[in-house]
Amino acid sequence: LNPGDVGVRAQIAQEQAKAGDHEGALRVIEEGLKTDTANIDLLTYAGIYGAQAAFRKQTDAAKQGASNEIPADAKAMYETSVNYYKKLFNIRNGDVEPPIARQLIVTVVALDRAPEAVEIGRRAVAAKGNSGQVWAAYAGALANADQTAQAIAAFDTAIARNDTSATGLHKSKADVQLASGDLEGAKASYRAAVSANALTADAAPDA
Repeated sequence: LNPGDVGVRAQIAQEQAKAGDHEGALRVIEEGLKTDTANIDLLTYAGIYGAQAAFRKQTDAAKQGASNEIPADAKAMYETSVNYYKKLFNIRNGDVEPPIARQLIVTVVALDRAPEAVEIGRRAVAAKGNSGQVWAAYAGALANADQTAQAIAAFDTAIARNDTSATGLHKSKADVQLASGDLEGAKASYRAAVSANALTADAAPDA
């Protein structure tokens, strides 16, 4: 395989991923990165396949009755994915596709590094401010970092962008409000979630 032929390498990796071998797909991409360390496409694929491999390990462990904590092997693979995504993110100065930015932010949060996720989110919304899904991920990071007011404002922005499903956004905002003691605000957000078909009416607090 020609190390410089990104298209062929990507196609081979894609076939392996389709067959369920995400780690194998990652290894194919990593071989290419040895000679082209800053290739945008290869870094993107590496982040994607690393995340998919990690998720597969996590779900397999859950099926076997493991605890809710991320297993060590899955965590290591998530770290691999994050490292590739961060390199891509830095090369592009935060200007990456919204699904990539979202995946990076939520994965860093899942790895219990909320302050780092907040900083990544801040840069991501500066570059992709029109993306609701990026704002939603940023809001989640802010909430996990106990920056309640900023998280609520970010959820409002995500909802206003209206380019991503409203399902869950109002509810996530309500959960943050409820945790902070703002019962009235939480009730209003739960009602908004109900009207957006984001959850059933009986899941909302009593009005």
